[in-house]
Amino acid sequence: MAEKGMRQSEHAYAVLKRAILTLDLPPGEPLSDSVLVERYGVGRTPLREALQRLVAEELVVAHGRRGMVVSSFGAGDIQALFELRVQLDGFAAGLAAQRATEEDIARLDAICEGREPGSDDPVLFDELLHDAIARASHNQYLMTTLRRLYDLSVRMLNLLQFEREPLEQMHREHEAVVDAIKARDPKRASASARRHVMARNWFPTLAVEDDDLG
Repeated sequence: MAEKGMRQSEHAYAVLKRAILTLDLPPGEPLSDSVLVERYGVGRTPLREALQRLVAEELVVAHGRRGMVVSSFGAGDIQALFELRVQLDGFAAGLAAQRATEEDIARLDAICEGREPGSDDPVLFDELLHDAIARASHNQYLMTTLRRLYDLSVRMLNLLQFEREPLEQMHREHEAVVDAIKARDPKRASASARRHVMARNWFPTLAVEDDDLG
């Protein structure tokens, strides 16, 4: 019974998180238990457990008696997020170049070559690659932080309606990172990962100097 309850909680969490990231539940949206149960077909107990997890991830804000709402953000939050991602994505890639196992390398290759389920879709391809590089860093705290930052940035970019790179361009950028990881070149891997985060020049005022990118 406990396992079934856990599966229901995981399902409710996945459903609500996806709704927030894709803006089906937009910033500032009040989160009524009864409405969410009917709208997404989840149970009340799994729903409440899922909402607590989303509060911890700052995707949902609790306002005491006023209940919960989807978190909001401003321009300063967006820049701060991407400043951090530039640094941590680069750090993760550098660690991966030093620590990646043969299994890690095989997964990176599978994603780049389109053999991993979902890797032929631009959105999923990017998510899969970032996840695989973070895992190859073999730093659990870094992996958890990057997962949270990635989710927040996806929601922000969806809200701002930024267009993603074509899959071909995304492949080139990621393959540069993967090639450096396979060559065991931490400096090149880090610089390539940071270039990818900044490739579209979404925020030209990011506090990163050109010299830092190699």
